[in-house]
Amino acid sequence: MAVFNIEELNPGAWFDFDGDDVPESERGRVKVRAYDQEIITEIAEKYLERKVEYKRKSKRGELQRIEYLDVSKDNQRKQKEDLWDFIVMDWVNFYDALGSEIPCTRENKVLFMSKNPAFYQFVDKCLERLTPDVNEEVEEAEKN
Repeated sequence: MAVFNIEELNPGAWFDFDGDDVPESERGRVKVRAYDQEIITEIAEKYLERKVEYKRKSKRGELQRIEYLDVSKDNQRKQKEDLWDFIVMDWVNFYDALGSEIPCTRENKVLFMSKNPAFYQFVDKCLERLTPDVNEEVEEAEKN
């Protein structure tokens, strides 16, 4: 019998951050969930800005109103941060050098993803494991 939580169809999966040499009860673990184009679009739409410019086709021609959607550099950064916040759901057994637990907050997720290459690469590998079919399709497309 297959049982699903209809309220949360993308619950994420736990991955061990530390190696096997660390006792299981002390291992840093990260809960990661996959994303798709729908999530990317949903996040991107929050930061689209409607812009309007007026241009002439010729020096004496009438002004034409041109309306378009744009994303500022600051909003591109926010999109990336929102995606990281979506992907990294939780973590356990993460401590700073003084032994204080590091809470899994949006700010800390962004800090780890943007400033810690080992953490970023770890999350990237977790995503590859969660979405192997997508990666295989991309590799096949690149070969052809």
